[in-house]
Amino acid sequence: MGDIEQDDTVFSVRATKPCKHGYGHCIAEMELQLQFEAMASMEEFKTRAAEVDKMGSRTNTGSRYRIRMQEPKGKRPFLSHIDYLGMGPSYMRPGDMIVVLCGASVPFIVRPITVGRFRFLGECYCDGIMDGEITKRVEKEGIILV
Repeated sequence: MGDIEQDDTVFSVRATKPCKHGYGHCIAEMELQLQFEAMASMEEFKTRAAEVDKMGSRTNTGSRYRIRMQEPKGKRPFLSHIDYLGMGPSYMRPGDMIVVLCGASVPFIVRPITVGRFRFLGECYCDGIMDGEITKRVEKEGIILV
């Protein structure tokens, strides 16, 4: 979730191709449940269920994907005023800012308190910023976290 997955050592890492496969398997399982009532017969359901099952039998990433879906508890999606899509702390509000702290591996959300002073709210996922792309477009600036 948010381009993150859990590896075999239970640490968070950037999502891999098997994670994408697990996502596809998870979506296929949910779609199968939603389509059940519209299916013409139980045979049709069993055939489709076997296809979905086979899709997930290659790896257990569907299970790991569903486990990682618990991560967004306490988080919510956001759209920044310059159209960055992301997920951050559930208590963030309009006016909070996305920052990339030097040496950090993820961006963060901060809340302005006074000029140059900010309250740290927590980490976030922000598409287009996760790999340091933003550092090529903006100047470094000093801030004080309180």
